[in-house]
Amino acid sequence: KEGVTLRVQGTTVIDTVNLNAGARVEEDGVEGDGVKDVNVDPGLPEGTTIVLRGNFNSVQVNAGSITIELEDGHIIELGTGDDAKNLNIVLDPGSSVGTLTLNAPAKVSGTGAIDKAVINAAGCTLEQKPNHVTLAPDVTAVVDGKTVGLPTGGGGGGTVTPPTPVVSGSIAWDPAKTGGEDLTVTINGNTITFEGAIDWYPADESLGRAAGNRVGVEIIAPEDFDAKDAKVTIGGKEYTFGEERFFWYPLVTEAGQEFTATVKWSSASTQVFTVKISENSTLKTPKRSVYAYQQKSPVSTAIVSREYTVGVRYYAVAVNELGIDAARFRVEVTGPDDQPYDPDDPSISLLATDSNGVEHDIAAIGWWGPEGGFPISPDYDATTWVKLVIRDPGKYKITIRLADVSGGQIEYIDRLDWTIDAFLGVTRVDGEVTQDPGRTGGELSYSFTASTNTLIIDAGRKYLPYYPQSGQYPPKGANWVGVAIPVPEGVATGGVTATVNGSDCGDLHFALGKYIEYISVDEDDLTGGSASFEWVIDWGAGYASEKINIVIVNVGGLQKPVVRDANSVTQDPGFTGGTGLHYGFDAETNTLTICGGPVKYYEEADGFPPPTSGNWVGVAIKAPAGFSGDIKALTIDDTPCTASPILSELEQQRGELWYYFKATEQDAVHTLVIEWSDAYTAETITIQTSGLSLEPAPA
Repeated sequence: KEGVTLRVQGTTVIDTVNLNAGARVEEDGVEGDGVKDVNVDPGLPEGTTIVLRGNFNSVQVNAGSITIELEDGHIIELGTGDDAKNLNIVLDPGSSVGTLTLNAPAKVSGTGAIDKAVINAAGCTLEQKPNHVTLAPDVTAVVDGKTVGLPTGGGGGGTVTPPTPVVSGSIAWDPAKTGGEDLTVTINGNTITFEGAIDWYPADESLGRAAGNRVGVEIIAPEDFDAKDAKVTIGGKEYTFGEERFFWYPLVTEAGQEFTATVKWSSASTQVFTVKISENSTLKTPKRSVYAYQQKSPVSTAIVSREYTVGVRYYAVAVNELGIDAARFRVEVTGPDDQPYDPDDPSISLLATDSNGVEHDIAAIGWWGPEGGFPISPDYDATTWVKLVIRDPGKYKITIRLADVSGGQIEYIDRLDWTIDAFLGVTRVDGEVTQDPGRTGGELSYSFTASTNTLIIDAGRKYLPYYPQSGQYPPKGANWVGVAIPVPEGVATGGVTATVNGSDCGDLHFALGKYIEYISVDEDDLTGGSASFEWVIDWGAGYASEKINIVIVNVGGLQKPVVRDANSVTQDPGFTGGTGLHYGFDAETNTLTICGGPVKYYEEADGFPPPTSGNWVGVAIKAPAGFSGDIKALTIDDTPCTASPILSELEQQRGELWYYFKATEQDAVHTLVIEWSDAYTAETITIQTSGLSLEPAPA
């Protein structure tokens, strides 16, 4: 049927198409062989046109005086029958034929490529230069305007090889998959088609590319072909192909667009590549990046007249396609305490330095950045360092907003709200923080450095004494160290609060214009004989909290209290005084009561050395756990013991202190103060007698 169009798509495969009338046969996005072979039957009317588009194994033409046109694609073998005289073959740009066999006069025109031409009939004309030309004996032909072949009678056939071969390249999606990885891409011969949502890309000044939606392709040179001199023409502009690949990124403005690139490989080979944008495609709309603020070395509490350096970072948290062409930062300040900013008497300064090294007070100016704005890139990340100085106490509010000033209009985008509480600072001098008047902790060395608010307490390798609980001060038994600090002017002591290492201090003590604090030192606080404490005092009255760093060094150890039970003070091992005595020890009061009797009478030579004869009583006091050796000091009834050693060798072996006294029938009280060693607190033991009976002296 005249004018029929046969379009093959997808996975359809047709082995042979027989044409007996004018027709159009085309492959559109096939995924396989499509149409393999085409036969043109004899008897077609003169002037009939057959149009082919796609890739075919073979095309055999048996009709004469007709036109065969290959619009785009490749034919492996194209042949004509003996009766196909006066055939007109048109090879359009970008098309190619592997082997062309002419068995009847024919004219071949166009710029399509031919690899091999076999000419078996006279009267053939080829406008192209095939790579190889083979002619039958006594046959001549016109190839590229020149007559080729052997003269009549020359004998045998002949082969003519043109000096310049015909070549063809290919087209593919670029490796970066420009346009978006989700696109559907179809390649059919020299045509590549994109379908889907096409990505948007920012401008690239280095490549001279404007911002917009783009796809990317690579044109690949023929194998083993030196393409360095090949030329590519796109939109009237000529480019040099280069080495093996030429990359091309068409700017897409609407669906349905087509773009062409003409590649002239050589004088004999020209190829046209087409990029198509499907009608079903869409263009992605670019989005602006999302930005945020971050403060570096942030300040929320400030001391009046002190300088702080704070970084204000503005950066992209979600990088998209667009930035901001022109931007400035709006700076607004209120304070102290909601009062408007007074440029004539500023209570706050925010000093920023520009790229020329000039410092500006942006609190007074109200803006940061040039009047015309500066560009914010999609991946912007920059920090402005600001010197902050506050001159009056109170609460300050600082608002920083990014203003898009592109096109003369102001659009506020993001904001940073910054609140600062400013307080009066407490000024200290060296040596101002000292030991408490009661010298709690013993003979310690105190050294206070005002510039760092650091108090060093040197224990001189001594043990820190243990203080048992005694009412309100101290509130518990511990190894206490006392510190005294002057109270700032105007402070009402009833409103002062404090912490040590984060724990609240209760029942604060004030005397002589000073706040006196007691710090308990535990074993867990010590590392290598040192302990650190952070003492934070909230004075109130508009003052900032004050932090004192306390470092105790060279601690020899912590004294421990001697803990007793009912069996730790008893009769001595020799039962001095006799077995009729009763010993009762009260561990809570450290009091031993002895009663009963009769108390045995001893002569001076009775086996133990009383200084005089009489009724003697013996007491054994156990040493604390872990103690060894002699005791440091002993006082009996206010009289120091001068013996050396104080404990006998046997007492040391048994870990006991033996005490002997002469009993009377009258009730008596004896007091022993024992200093076992520096590692233990001194203990007082009271020994009282009650209703003792005495053994009479021998006659």
